[in-house]
Amino acid sequence: MTGWKDVHIGFEDDGFKINGLEVWKQVWRPVAGERIEPTHRNEVHPFWVYEIGALNSPVRFSSTELSPGAYGFHVPA
Repeated sequence: MTGWKDVHIGFEDDGFKINGLEVWKQVWRPVAGERIEPTHRNEVHPFWVYEIGALNSPVRFSSTELSPGAYGFHVPA
């Protein structure tokens, strides 16, 4: 996952923010065709890339549901 850093593992609606934006209160816009493949052999979930916030200055992150209701997040490094 070069170019990305882990920033959060938590639950849906937990108040997590990226760049001051509460992730769960935003519309997640998928970035077409972009995902981060797992780097460890035991990981099975690709992390999909999304944008939130203003269209002219979007905040990009990646996320996946690790188990029911629990999500992992990365941001560009």
